[in-house]
Amino acid sequence: MKKIEALTEEQDHKMGILAAEYEALALSGDDSYSIEEIRKGINFIYQIAELKEPEIVICSSPYDMARQAKLKKGETIDYMGQGYDVGWTAWADFMEQIGVSYDKEWGFAEWKEFICKSGVFATILCENVAFVCVRPCEVYRTEAGDLHNENGMAIAWSDGEGDFFLNGVSVSEELVMTAAEKIDPAILLKETNAEVRREIIRKVGIERVISKLGAEVIDKRGDYELLLLDLRDGRKREFLKMKNPSIDVWHVEGVLPGIKTVVEALAWRNGIDVEPKALT
Repeated sequence: MKKIEALTEEQDHKMGILAAEYEALALSGDDSYSIEEIRKGINFIYQIAELKEPEIVICSSPYDMARQAKLKKGETIDYMGQGYDVGWTAWADFMEQIGVSYDKEWGFAEWKEFICKSGVFATILCENVAFVCVRPCEVYRTEAGDLHNENGMAIAWSDGEGDFFLNGVSVSEELVMTAAEKIDPAILLKETNAEVRREIIRKVGIERVISKLGAEVIDKRGDYELLLLDLRDGRKREFLKMKNPSIDVWHVEGVLPGIKTVVEALAWRNGIDVEPKALT
């Protein structure tokens, strides 16, 4: 077999197309499924694990699956299926298409059929029973492919369950369903996830955030501003306002108390020691 040292431009392009096709299959919004293909695929997986063929329970959503499997706190869904496995499956499929051959014992052909034909989105695999969740019935995405819906669930299942996303970021139902002018910008101060903070600012608007939180500009350098925000508990705290040029979105994040300049704030973000000072 000829050794592949590097991908051609055509191959590289094909890999991207194939990956997008697999992703589109999982997030098509088509919740149809094949009992025959599910049974064949699940039995194949159990055979590899040297387990007998299990009872198969079809579930309408990951939440329904977790309930039926009686998952306890800390136990997780396997997500074996289109929900998470299309990525590496697309890569393995592409490698096969450009000449890489796999041992039949690996069973990639059977696995690929399961992923492409069954309609399984996720699973919980127990010794004697396999809980299987089918694909969502509604999916909303941006042109870039990120899960996104400003008016409801970005991914929804036939039983009414679903999840809310803004620009690929998992957020609360409250953030999505509350009108921007009714959102209290103070929620930004309690949010620890930087991506969720970004989406709060994107929805509420950076100027309204700054105005409502009584921001005082301490220092400014280019697209960076060091702000002093009112925490509404008698304290004020330094935050760095900055712009992400790649997605044209503003961020606001807390920095070490007592920092007085943008340069100091950036140094602290980059892991350079800055002498801490008392909280104002």
